[in-house]
Amino acid sequence: MKTYSIAIFGSSLRPNFDKYSDKDLLIVSDSYSIINALKAKYEKDGYSVSTYTYKKLKYLSDKGSLFIQHLKLESQILTDYKGLLAEILKNHKKSRPSSEQIKESIEYFDFLKNIPDSKIGYAWFCDCCYVGIRNYLILKSAKSKKNKFSLLNLIDDLLKSKDIDASDFEILRQLRVLKKNYRERINDELPSKEFINSLINVGQKLNLLPTVNFQNINNFNAYLLEYVRVKETNHYFKLRLVEIFYLHSGQRLIEIEKLICNPQLYAMKFKNNEFVNKIIADIAEKNGTEKPFAEIEADVVKSSSAVLF
Repeated sequence: MKTYSIAIFGSSLRPNFDKYSDKDLLIVSDSYSIINALKAKYEKDGYSVSTYTYKKLKYLSDKGSLFIQHLKLESQILTDYKGLLAEILKNHKKSRPSSEQIKESIEYFDFLKNIPDSKIGYAWFCDCCYVGIRNYLILKSAKSKKNKFSLLNLIDDLLKSKDIDASDFEILRQLRVLKKNYRERINDELPSKEFINSLINVGQKLNLLPTVNFQNINNFNAYLLEYVRVKETNHYFKLRLVEIFYLHSGQRLIEIEKLICNPQLYAMKFKNNEFVNKIIADIAEKNGTEKPFAEIEADVVKSSSAVLF
């Protein structure tokens, strides 16, 4: 018997799906071995996989999570153990985001006040902006009861309301392409500094981005090391900063890549400063193949998922 549920959701089900869209897949099971096996299988087929236990998904639904609303509006269940996933979605009651949630989505951009002055740094900045801008616009859309989740639809609404012009729309639309290139390490198609300046202008027009400074890699690394070692720093911010620290090192360490490419599993671990410091030390010493994963791999899958909206 299949003791799991699988659903396609998001971009794959939209009319404007294209080669730059994510192939989103949801896997739900109470067995971590099943989750890990299915995740590995579908990621090989090019899917972006989100994994949850039924208890965690029910908890998010009870909290009025927009992610569950996203699934309710844009998902197709392929297989469903005892109808558990369908039941969670059926019983989900949508809620409108609070002013505090929207405020937090704006505060997200605080850690982007410094940009590494490098091609990979520009791409990293674009990816971070994609996440933050889409999250902010999803919350605003839900607040106005439109409940849209596609970046293209969200920025089209901005254009119609004249919050942005056609040139701004094109800049934001390009984020989808740059995000895909960055995540797939297509390094011959990274953004230019001119594009980054244009993106900053759009972000500031939307009152999202603060004053942004370009820094050489050494100065940026000094900034990020100080930032990630502050206990109160948001754990997702730490994850993203360690990510660019790793990419600037020029290394290809499988275990580190596993960590930064799976924020659902590992973001919560970045609340632990010893964990963060150990990863940084491993990267700096070019010795990240055994530590810190040997110590935390067994229990990390049980940590909470990082849902941004």
